[in-house]
Amino acid sequence: MSVIPLLASSLGLRDGSANSALAKQKAAKKDAKAIKELVENLFGKKQDIASDCIKVLYEAGYEKPALLVGYHNEFISLLQHKNNRLASGAMIALHCISKLEPESIYKTS
Repeated sequence: MSVIPLLASSLGLRDGSANSALAKQKAAKKDAKAIKELVENLFGKKQDIASDCIKVLYEAGYEKPALLVGYHNEFISLLQHKNNRLASGAMIALHCISKLEPESIYKTS
């Protein structure tokens, strides 16, 4: 099942509680498929979806940083994004990854 319908903006919610709950759920299940879908949606045309996706990703990264390993290039590409929420969320995600693989972050930045 897709995670996009479970995001706050898809549910018509204006706070991040649904995104936080989704992040905890996906981290607890170590749901790599959901993480991949969220990363893919960072680059879509819908900014509300992308903003929700980055929040779920970095909050899942707080719980299980290993879920974000392998996506450092995607997060680095967001550092110069015009949407500050995506850029700052990418920084947090990279921080989570750097706890496990600091050399991969250093080499690509």
